[in-house]
Amino acid sequence: MAYSNYGATVYRDGKPMHENCDVTIKQVLGEEDRYKNYLMHFIRKQEDLDFTDKMYHAVVGDGNSGVMVGLYKSYPCVFKMSDRGLKKVDFEFELEDEDIFNAIIEEGKDHKELVVNNIIVKLTKIDKPDGIKCEFTDKEGHQWTSKSAYCYGEGHEEWEDSNEIM
Repeated sequence: MAYSNYGATVYRDGKPMHENCDVTIKQVLGEEDRYKNYLMHFIRKQEDLDFTDKMYHAVVGDGNSGVMVGLYKSYPCVFKMSDRGLKKVDFEFELEDEDIFNAIIEEGKDHKELVVNNIIVKLTKIDKPDGIKCEFTDKEGHQWTSKSAYCYGEGHEEWEDSNEIM
């Protein structure tokens, strides 16, 4: 169930990954989370939390993918994985910032690509209110696809069995 008016879907190789929605990075990695359910996250301000304790509408990737992307509303947080753990990639991409998105369009593109750990992470604005799509092929060859938007995804509508609609 989405914990606000926003929601997301996550697919790995076309299979729905419900367990990657409305979670923290720690939960996806199987680590102990100090908050046992999403309601407990509202006890503290999200800004006061470490990035691995923050709740995301979608966490794209897993402990073996080389990169993880947390989608909160239409904002992506990209994380590089290494032997020393996760490190947040210094990257700002807010879809409400029309200057950034128009610059991408002026270059003849409808998306933004980042290269993290030799993996191309593609971020695209979608035709949903405040929507974003994230997709990449991880270092093990798994195709990850996710969308996050207003009144969309987990808790808002039924999922398809395949990411062909993505």
